Amino acid sequence: MSIQKCMPGLYPARGLDYDCPISERKIYDALEKALPKNWYGWHSLKVRTERFGIAETDFVIADPNQGILVLEVKGGFLEKWDGHWYQNDHLLGKSPLEQAKGFCRGLVSKFREREIVPPRIGPAVCFCDTTVEDQPTQADLEGLVIGLNHLPYLHEMLHSVFIKAISPFREKKTSGNWIKALHEMWCESWVPEMRLSIVAKKDEERRIRLDKDQFSALWSLRENDMVLVKGGAGTGKTLLARELAKCEAKDGRRVLLLCFTDALGSEL
Repeated sequence: MSIQKCMPGLYPARGLDYDCPISERKIYDALEKALPKNWYGWHSLKVRTERFGIAETDFVIADPNQGILVLEVKGGFLEKWDGHWYQNDHLLGKSPLEQAKGFCRGLVSKFREREIVPPRIGPAVCFCDTTVEDQPTQADLEGLVIGLNHLPYLHEMLHSVFIKAISPFREKKTSGNWIKALHEMWCESWVPEMRLSIVAKKDEERRIRLDKDQFSALWSLRENDMVLVKGGAGTGKTLLARELAKCEAKDGRRVLLLCFTDALGSEL
């Protein structure tokens, strides 16, 4: 399997499709300008683990020298009343930060399955349509909220939120290429590798399909004593001769197929 090489930057490198939520496109555009040069960022990462099942989040940001930030994005108007979170007056099943924490747990479990010891991983939230003049006083949320008014200064805000998110967790010695592992989990591009024999077979099938019209024309000339086929290298002359010889043999005729080299004769 061939995975697209991972370099510092924001992924997908081509930008987000228009069918993505406006809130996520807004944050992607802001991150594209604010992400430090040696950092990495991935949009919409999903993992499946035996312990936690499927977990997903909107953005995962990695600083190779510090750790990983899991960023949950919420659009619309966010507020909290009597211990419950509301988005545009609709009750949320889980708080935004709890959603981010859930993905953190799933990500740690996924690393363990791959026998990789990751760096510190912390959660944060972004309310991209809500102005956040003061950070929430809820203890575990304080300092972890990026609001609409922070987006023009996201470069500075990102550093402070990053430190706040990972600070409760002790530093640990990592093992394995955890950045490469993250990129493979996200996997924008996936090109299966094929053995040469499979590639050759598929190429042969493709050329036979492309030559169907020519094959049909020659098929109608089978009753002629002599047929001359001309074409450049790789146009399928030998394949066509072989198929015609097989058809003649199936009809009970004795067939002699001559070629120019011993190697090609062995292959035929």
